[in-house]
Amino acid sequence: MAWRGLAIPAPDWSEKADRLYARVPTTSTADLWALPNPPHHTLPTNALEGILAAQATVADAAARRLYIGVLRLAGGRSEHSVEGSPTTGSWAVIDETGSPILAVEQMCLQ
Repeated sequence: MAWRGLAIPAPDWSEKADRLYARVPTTSTADLWALPNPPHHTLPTNALEGILAAQATVADAAARRLYIGVLRLAGGRSEHSVEGSPTTGSWAVIDETGSPILAVEQMCLQ
């Protein structure tokens, strides 16, 4: 897997105690959709892209499937930061108030 970062810029990760942390760069829905009135989405797209890219760093080169054991989506709020571990496959996307808007557990590429 390779990310070019043209529409969705990659997070600038920092590492502490085997966990990755990053502020999530913003991308407008107009940059993602070629429509006059792009849809509003509750999935934290930028954070999820960053998580997938980070998770791919520990995947087998022949990985073809994404497995997620648990995904909890609160949605509706603006993504702000992301933290997690590609080793454990646990990730959290946090809004500006510190509330979780996405939690992923048991993520791995197989």
